[in-house]
Amino acid sequence: VLPCILTFVIYLAFGAGIYSYIAGQKELEWSILDLIYFAFISLSTVGFGDLVPETDVFLAVLSIIYIIIGLAITGIVFGRLTEAFEHVLCGHTIESIEENLINSEQSSIQATKLMKNRTNVTHLKQN
Repeated sequence: VLPCILTFVIYLAFGAGIYSYIAGQKELEWSILDLIYFAFISLSTVGFGDLVPETDVFLAVLSIIYIIIGLAITGIVFGRLTEAFEHVLCGHTIESIEENLINSEQSSIQATKLMKNRTNVTHLKQN
């Protein structure tokens, strides 16, 4: 889980760094906090619209590529987090259910064998 979160944070910082470099080149008036905010809001697919790249084609294409890759990373991170929480919260329950099913299945097999033996014994007594 930790490597996934670290990857997400690094990608977020990378996006903010790239946008910071471009903002310096394009003379955008975004602070570093604005850049991190824009990167995070874009990756979380919220997109409030309060910070929008200018109509520069390069910046728009870069934003699209960054968001598409970031969505994949975000999906992986949240998927792994969900798996970890499920294992912590439900893992023991699932394991105990599996054990009960195995025990129940073994009991059913033993009961079936006993019933067969009883039927054979009853059949012999009747003869």
